Amino acid sequence: MPVMVPSDRLHAVYIVFILLGVATLLPWNCMISNANFFEVRLRNAPKALAGSFEAAVTVVFQVTNAAALLVLLPWQGRLRLTLQVVPPLIVAAALLLLEAALAFNSRASGTAIALCTLAITALLGASTALLQGGVYALAACLSPLYVQAASVGMAVSGFGVSALSFGTVWATPSDASTAPRTPVEVAPTATAYFGVSAALTAAAVGGYAALGFLPYWRHHSAASLTGAKRETAPEPAESSAADEGRLLSPGYAASHADSSYPSEQDSRRMSAGASASGELETWAGAERGKTHASGAGQEGASQQLGALELIWLLRGHSAVLAATYGATLVVFPSVTAAICSTFSATARTPCEPHPPAGRLYGELWVPLLFLAYNGGDLLGRMAAGCGSWAVNPPRMRVLGTYTAARALVALAMLLCHVVTPEPWRLPVLFSSDVFPLLFNVVLGVTNGHLVSLAAMHCPAILPPSMRHQSGPVITFASVGGLTLGSLASLALMEALQIRA
Repeated sequence: MPVMVPSDRLHAVYIVFILLGVATLLPWNCMISNANFFEVRLRNAPKALAGSFEAAVTVVFQVTNAAALLVLLPWQGRLRLTLQVVPPLIVAAALLLLEAALAFNSRASGTAIALCTLAITALLGASTALLQGGVYALAACLSPLYVQAASVGMAVSGFGVSALSFGTVWATPSDASTAPRTPVEVAPTATAYFGVSAALTAAAVGGYAALGFLPYWRHHSAASLTGAKRETAPEPAESSAADEGRLLSPGYAASHADSSYPSEQDSRRMSAGASASGELETWAGAERGKTHASGAGQEGASQQLGALELIWLLRGHSAVLAATYGATLVVFPSVTAAICSTFSATARTPCEPHPPAGRLYGELWVPLLFLAYNGGDLLGRMAAGCGSWAVNPPRMRVLGTYTAARALVALAMLLCHVVTPEPWRLPVLFSSDVFPLLFNVVLGVTNGHLVSLAAMHCPAILPPSMRHQSGPVITFASVGGLTLGSLASLALMEALQIRA
């Protein structure tokens, strides 16, 4: 009797993965996009803390994220997905609430705000390492479309935070004729900012729990279990009720994924995604033989590969992820935050908040650049789900050329009107304000498009029963590129200033 395959009604599963993606990078975006609050609160902090606080937040988050991932990588693929998703979401929500309480305390010193924020950032970086791998592993149990949904959600968090930051500055203009803002004045907005972020992160826990009640997810969990049973002896009918209960757990599908042969489409993806396709097909054939030889005692068990084996097999897409994120972090957010409008007459930071041309070219300029980048990033990730590349992965040579070409955009941003505490070494070749806006949009679009394509097609290189193991590898490559890029950015910003 044919089995009715339910559709993703109202795109509910897709929306859940967008929500999980939002919650994954929301803490990071919160910490780097609230420059006005930190500028006011760190005004009396030591110059070593206040002078490069955004760069310090970036480095602390990425280094702790990478360190935690190195610890998790060898065994994260064996950890239940519920433990990879729910605890880090709860921890992130609690830490954002703590930051909201810190922002509400207007009497706290600038040094206390800086040190506590850096400590919270470090813990957020560690929890995100576990969460990001879990979300990608969960999405890899379905089609590449759901990996793209998680990727889109990550971009939505960046765009939403940037839009909120821009709107906040727009709605509360500073007056050049009065004294600078005080901690009491910025406390309510910052408290609401971090509080709402904590609530959205907590809502993602409910979204994860809802997966088990959605027919589309339940069907694919049932299909995984049925596929595993075909290789084993029939079980008593009494076990069906227990199996049905276990299917309600979203994490169950990953550990009981379909162990059948890869489809023809999967084979094409494997061939296109691997630089050594013959080696991979030989390996996949050996895995099929092991699956048939597993016997009744191995029902539902999926093969487990070591971390180094997985990284080697997925090396092409991993390299694209690392190089893309690395090139982005070299200039964003550090250089983007240092680009002043050409209407600003100042040669040292901060940019002129009220130039004659208007607020848009003063205190609103940097929030506008952040909005341009994050809007482009969102468009790029959405575009990855359209066209032939959404189904048929591009060749690695094409992805490699694409990745290398976008480094020119990062170089061009260094030649805009960059204003730093000490004089900038490089000349201003792009003197119109149109250029930094355009460069940030292009940087965002290419970043979102490339990382989504690489993450979408990376799991399909592996046989279906192993695809959930690609999640930690995708995270490892992403975090590695982000960490190296942030460290390179810190060194570059120091090297390109002329110190007295």
